[in-house]
Amino acid sequence: MLQADPGKLLYASLLEEWHACLEDAKLQPDVRGRILGCQSQMNSFNVFFGLNLGEILFVHTDNFSKTIQKEKMSAVSRQRMAKLTSDVIQSLRNDE
Repeated sequence: MLQADPGKLLYASLLEEWHACLEDAKLQPDVRGRILGCQSQMNSFNVFFGLNLGEILFVHTDNFSKTIQKEKMSAVSRQRMAKLTSDVIQSLRNDE
């Protein structure tokens, strides 16, 4: 079974919610303008690319952070974990 990507679900949910809000005739003009501005920014390639890139990187750095905070982990193990995380991120950078 394929698992849905939470980041993409959130992105799609925000766009749907904003679309629903824009259909509200009672919406104040300044709020409508803010929604349209955010919606426009989110539809740009730079924002979408940045969100996806951030998600890929932060998964690894978050796992690293959680792992090195364990009480019974030695300094040597922490250094190995830092090197491993660095290598993984570097391999992502080198992948085409």
